[in-house]
Amino acid sequence: MAIVRMKRFRLLSLERDRDQLLELLQRLGCVQVEEQSKKLADPGWSSLVAKPETGLEDAKAEAGLMRGALEALTKYAGIKESMIGKLFTPRPEMTLSELQTDRSEIRENAGDILRASRRIAELAAERSRSLAKLTSFLPWKDLNVPLEFTGSPVLSVCLGICPAAADTNELTKILREEGDAEGFVISKSETESYIEILYHPACEDVVKNLLKSFGFSRMEFKDVTGTAAENIEALRKEIRENEREEEAAKKGLADYAPRVHDLRQALDALTVRTQREEAAERLVVCGKVFYLEGWVPEKVVPALEKILTRYECAYESRAPEPGEEPPVLLQSGGRFKTMVESLSMVTGMYALPKYDNIDPNPLITPFYILFFGMMYADVAYGLILAALGYLVTRKGRPKGMMGNAFRLMQYCGVAAAFFGFLFGGFFSDIVSVVGQTFFGASDAAGNPTWVFPTLWINPMDSENNGPMTVLVFSMILGAIQIVTGMVIKMYIMIRDGHPVAAILEVVPWWLFFASIALTVLAGGSHWIIGGLVLLVLTQGYQNKGILKKLFGGITKLYDITSYLSDVLSYSRLMALGLAGGVIGSVFNKLGAMPATIPVAGPVIFLVIFLAGHTFNFAINIIGTYVHAARLQYIEYFSKFYDSPGEPFKPLYAGTKYVDIVERGEQKA
Repeated sequence: MAIVRMKRFRLLSLERDRDQLLELLQRLGCVQVEEQSKKLADPGWSSLVAKPETGLEDAKAEAGLMRGALEALTKYAGIKESMIGKLFTPRPEMTLSELQTDRSEIRENAGDILRASRRIAELAAERSRSLAKLTSFLPWKDLNVPLEFTGSPVLSVCLGICPAAADTNELTKILREEGDAEGFVISKSETESYIEILYHPACEDVVKNLLKSFGFSRMEFKDVTGTAAENIEALRKEIRENEREEEAAKKGLADYAPRVHDLRQALDALTVRTQREEAAERLVVCGKVFYLEGWVPEKVVPALEKILTRYECAYESRAPEPGEEPPVLLQSGGRFKTMVESLSMVTGMYALPKYDNIDPNPLITPFYILFFGMMYADVAYGLILAALGYLVTRKGRPKGMMGNAFRLMQYCGVAAAFFGFLFGGFFSDIVSVVGQTFFGASDAAGNPTWVFPTLWINPMDSENNGPMTVLVFSMILGAIQIVTGMVIKMYIMIRDGHPVAAILEVVPWWLFFASIALTVLAGGSHWIIGGLVLLVLTQGYQNKGILKKLFGGITKLYDITSYLSDVLSYSRLMALGLAGGVIGSVFNKLGAMPATIPVAGPVIFLVIFLAGHTFNFAINIIGTYVHAARLQYIEYFSKFYDSPGEPFKPLYAGTKYVDIVERGEQKA
């Protein structure tokens, strides 16, 4: 892969042809249209140009209509898509012209769906209010007095609530003796007592004071007629009618379920239109002409200009000027194009390089796949991972980051299977566990003899220094990657015209690393002392004055700890591989414990085996992916990577539910 060279692109054409030209550029997908707000802020331009009128708001509104209709069908009509189904089902293919056909009928359907959805929401709100009223009436269902009746000239009626802790017997007694009133407990709950009070209007003040001492709270039913029982029955009837109407509305929505694919295509068409209108918002107009400015890949300029000659427009392209920051587009080529391209998801999650830096994807590809395989090392896990990636890529044809993820999964799976052969891992140690548990395959000392072949060394075999051997190998791989990063840094500096600085910045460190090796192998401290002196004399080269250069060199000695920690970071290659193997081995042994139980033993073993290794398989994918990426981001990129660069975002037909294809249409 390489960073694609960009050219500044400008186009001037008639306003009447704007939509046609923008659709052409969208179909070609090779021009990034830039915002012209700076020109509108420039007095020299602002007096001549203005923002164009666009249909962006209308497009967004229609897209919102389709999106709402789809959400309503998903919620009420049982439209569900499983993740597995999405992975293994390719999206339908359409040309841009086919996608943008007239869809007035489906827009009417979407309006009907949204109206039904809103009515369902209204019915749910009404039912909630009715249920709340019903709940308030239930404690009074045994009260035969109409709720609107509050008394007569000689009798007052009061309804209210007391805390459950209040003694209602004492309350009724005191009301009778001191207030010339009667109290009747209508019902009780765990927290409250519901009471009816009857008294003469002349005794109201006395009754109020008595009730206050018991925590009595008066209740009033406004705009209510009839007894509580009559209101309860009316509300239940209302709720039943509400539910019937809601059921009918949901059934009506279900009738639209077959139109879900049409709705999705309509939403994609409106999304494409919205993208085009957003690009139109970045233009400026002057009278009957419009002006467009942006970026285009250098290699497509001849083809683009050839197509534009068919239209009444003026255009030009030029190389980037000093101070301009072109967008970044990484494009692969060669025999390993697919493999290198799949690493874009790893780079993209960090940051794209700056335009004048170097494409990191080919540089991390061998290391990332190698490190992933070493940490995930298991023949069975690797083959499952590779097969899963292959099937999804072949059947579902995922695009973008998702497509890169499943393609990368294939290569990482093969690497994991390779290291599984080297380390003797097949579902960890399942072969030896099954052999010893079910077939008695062990020697006189009880050691398992039926084992999966180990081509190099078993990381879990501490008796033969397995962990230490793998740890040393991990450190060697780390040192190789770090030195590779330094070589890349030298290349960039030399390419940019700084050969002396490149040598002074990198080579002394290599000599220092060599001095450490000579000290270990040949003995004598003079080697490492010489290396330290060399660093002090060279690492402050960019400073002015001898003292500042020496001081800068001395402070650079602190970077020794940085390089040491970088190398030690690669111990995670051994640690994660060992952790995955140990966890798998634990599940195997747990399953083997009840394996001797007649009939049920093998079944229990199989259940524990499947559950344990499914968990280990999944959790190790996450950990291995993260740590393999971390080694690239922290230990490798820090040596040469200059970021972030702005990604190239051309005007193109970005869809969610269909794939846009070209069948004889123009393309650059």
